[in-house]
Amino acid sequence: MKKIFLGSTFTDLVDYRASVIHAIDRLRLQGFDVNWIGMEAFSASNHTPLEECLRYVNESDIYLGFFGVRYGSKIPGSDESFTEAEFRRAVECKIPLLLFLIDENEASVKPKDFERDPKSLERLTALKKEIGAIRNVKFFKSPEDLASQVLTALPLYLQRESPTPGSVRPDLASAREQYAAHLVDAMDKIDATRIAAALDRTLERIALTQVYVELKASASIPERDVRELGTTVAGRKVGENIPGSIANDPVIRAAVNQLGAQLVSATFALHDALAKFPGLVILGDPGSGKSTFLKYAAVAFAQNDQTKRLGIVEQRLPIFLTIAAYAECLREDKHQTPLADYFAKYYRDMHGLDSDLAELFDSALKQGRTIVLLDGLDEVKDVAERARVADQVEKFWCAHRKAGNRLVITSRIIGYEKLHAEGLTHLTLHDFDDDAIQLFLKQWCPVIERAAESDPTTAARNAAREQRELTEAIFHGTTGVRELAANPLLLTLLALIKRKGVRLPEQRVELYEEYIKALIENWALHRNPDRIITHTPKYAEVERVVAALALWMRETNPEAGTVDQPAVEEWLTRRHGSAMVSPDEARRAAQKFVADLRHDSGLIVERGHRIYGFIHQTLEEYLAAKGLCYLSGTDLDPLMAEMRAHKMLERDIWRETTLLAVGHLSVIQHTPDRAAQLVENILCEELRGNARGMNVVRAGEALRDIGRAGVTDAVWNTTLDTLKTTMQSITHPIKTRATAGETLDALGWLPDDLDAFVPITERGKILFYIAKYPVTCSQYQKFIDAGGYENEKYWRDQRGVVEKGKEKKLGDEAYKWLQESGGAERRPYAWDNPHFHRAGYPVVGVTWYEATAYCKWLTDVILSEANAERLPVHSEVLRFAQNDKTQARLPTEAEWVRAAGGEANDRYAWDEPGKSTGQSPDNKRKEIVLARANVKESGINGTTPVAMYPDGKRVTENGEEIWDLAGNVWEWTNILHKEYTAAYLRSSSWYSESKRAIVSARDVSARGDLSVSLGVRVVVASSSFPRS
Repeated sequence: MKKIFLGSTFTDLVDYRASVIHAIDRLRLQGFDVNWIGMEAFSASNHTPLEECLRYVNESDIYLGFFGVRYGSKIPGSDESFTEAEFRRAVECKIPLLLFLIDENEASVKPKDFERDPKSLERLTALKKEIGAIRNVKFFKSPEDLASQVLTALPLYLQRESPTPGSVRPDLASAREQYAAHLVDAMDKIDATRIAAALDRTLERIALTQVYVELKASASIPERDVRELGTTVAGRKVGENIPGSIANDPVIRAAVNQLGAQLVSATFALHDALAKFPGLVILGDPGSGKSTFLKYAAVAFAQNDQTKRLGIVEQRLPIFLTIAAYAECLREDKHQTPLADYFAKYYRDMHGLDSDLAELFDSALKQGRTIVLLDGLDEVKDVAERARVADQVEKFWCAHRKAGNRLVITSRIIGYEKLHAEGLTHLTLHDFDDDAIQLFLKQWCPVIERAAESDPTTAARNAAREQRELTEAIFHGTTGVRELAANPLLLTLLALIKRKGVRLPEQRVELYEEYIKALIENWALHRNPDRIITHTPKYAEVERVVAALALWMRETNPEAGTVDQPAVEEWLTRRHGSAMVSPDEARRAAQKFVADLRHDSGLIVERGHRIYGFIHQTLEEYLAAKGLCYLSGTDLDPLMAEMRAHKMLERDIWRETTLLAVGHLSVIQHTPDRAAQLVENILCEELRGNARGMNVVRAGEALRDIGRAGVTDAVWNTTLDTLKTTMQSITHPIKTRATAGETLDALGWLPDDLDAFVPITERGKILFYIAKYPVTCSQYQKFIDAGGYENEKYWRDQRGVVEKGKEKKLGDEAYKWLQESGGAERRPYAWDNPHFHRAGYPVVGVTWYEATAYCKWLTDVILSEANAERLPVHSEVLRFAQNDKTQARLPTEAEWVRAAGGEANDRYAWDEPGKSTGQSPDNKRKEIVLARANVKESGINGTTPVAMYPDGKRVTENGEEIWDLAGNVWEWTNILHKEYTAAYLRSSSWYSESKRAIVSARDVSARGDLSVSLGVRVVVASSSFPRS
């Protein structure tokens, strides 16, 4: 192993050191046998600080020095800094040097970071002048720039001493070269080209790599990466952000070293995730960029350009294939061809390549230098067939992972067959944020205009105008356009539609409609040099035929969405047939229709020999929805009968078509009354078993799609009420309840009593009030909007309780933490993660400091007459707060337990006096808990709405209700650990096992802990902590 010593100052280069460490860690994950050593690793010893750091320099193989704008801490009794002494020792020992100097003219350096001491500044200037004269010294502008240069320079040095990773056997080099050239030719195209080329032939001249925008994703947090708080040492999840007092504990330090764990950030750039994780499952909605990313990665590796484009140094052989093609192979093969054996067959049958690919692939797999890219697990529609494919993928991964190969799989979220193999990390793609949209437009507009216009000046002028107008329409027009633009595919279509001079639509059904219209009208106008269309069909006629064809094809083969040519022609012949037309004429008309549809409209493509399917699943789903709508006039019975016949409301493969049918009636046909009637009919369906309640979810999702104006107020309100009933129903499947809750939240529903407080009494006297629910994201947002992170008073003079009610004042501990953690720009951990950030869900990722600051802000709100009227809490709470020395704060453990009804006999919060669910047999106990609390066995893998579990509420002696005291999130208390910088927690979380959701469950965690299982509940109570 090569040891790399990191030499630099610290105060001015904190972020730079972190970026270099991250870069070296990435190299290690990519197979380079390296590790870094530096001041972060120094520990207590019998040596002086100087002896300690020079000892590490002596043991290093490479000195990596980067120098900023400070000279650094001086050696006691000397004018020389530790940083300069380390550099001098590396030179003296002739250790290879990699040196970097900050570019002060380009880097964003804060004035406070500059060296102020005259002597130190003089020495720093001399040192940087000396280093600047050394050959090959490089300059950096930012942490990202420094990391990028390290990722390039360090492997070059390492590769001079060891073979290049990913080298190809000489006898297979030619096959590799031909294969790579084919991949680039096939993959370096805009993914939307299939559905756009017929509309704008300019796209055929644009490379994907010219317009690609990096995607972001959230980790779904695999079980092995989320350790339950109760299984950690001193209550701290073993990870990187261990505060000083806990980090120095020898027991914890041993646990860190043993497990080698790191807390995984909630959000990743997809390039970073590709480098970090050997196996990835990328989940996303239609058009979110899943396939595009795989093709971009395939091209990068095929061109050996992965370092520049993906930040990955190692060379790998990319193997891309569609999972649907492999499923077709398994369907026809009784022997169930292993996935590894199918690679060469795929490129022979589907791409026409017949060189030494089998040997090339086999050699690369054995050497562990492939990256296998499998696209579209969800496109295998048959559930049993999808399970077989998933099993084969898992077998492949288990067989080839240890050799060092990498695997990436994509799937829509709906229709994903869970893969459980070790070493697979699940990520969910984010929508484009504003920066990503701007970057896309900045790249897209010049590229497409240069492709369309030979004169550079005209192209530049057109591109600037197009970019300006698109930016204005997306960011300053109606909200609907901005929401559409968040989806990469829809943003591409928006840009194309705009380029055709069409008004940009606000809803996706409008966009699809405009696109279908453009393609069909293009059919009429298109003139291919090789053939002339002699018959121009009317738009309405073609549209109805194509919609009916899409519905029929989807019903005929919903698993693959394809039908063979004779069947298509037979269906069209029957449709064209009439008493006025002979059978032969009808068949010829059908054959011509298919040929024109395929060659001139771009709507249908040949997916195999004489096998037809629509160009894109999204448009197929929309056309099928139109076909459904055309089945009915004013009477929707035929449409509902079709839905029942094909079980559309309970099968995921019909989800999009169902939603789009409602949207088509409301938005395209301008009949919100009919759309409302359809939603009402869907609500009235009775599904049984595991499908129970899915009709309600579909109805809610349809309203989420079209918005409140899309249906009548009566149906909107009925749908919300029915969703609430489904979410809270103890008899519905738990995951259906969770989905209903998610949909309800997306529609803007919140409990009317969200801000309510419940009195806790003893002998008729009010002891304190406790919030009915945990603090939600919508409530915490008010704290942020009110400047909660900017107002120092909420962060200073925080206090808690140690043993026996003894108060402990923390002074500026929280304020210092805030300044080190982002200051006014700070937000809770995972705040931007849509999986956790929902209005009516508990806020997560709040540290103890943030929870306490929120309470101090809420105290101001409650006590302020101006704000009191805007806070919908009981008037009794306001009187209680104003007439006594009270405040909003975190509860003590005793207060929390008292509110939960006591902790004796393993009771749960909902248990009546004298009863205990915890005393029930395991199976019965689990059944009871799963209906009443969000715990690990629920399989939800995240938080749920705070109002989802009415049967899990605690009913007080006064008949008041307190919800969500078990599961969902751990709740901070005001009780501080007597030794560590930590505080105690009560409740349990979505990741806790059901047996641990009892009232007596408690834990302890660092006050600055970052976790998606930590939340907060507030009490209004005496500012003097009760003795306990």
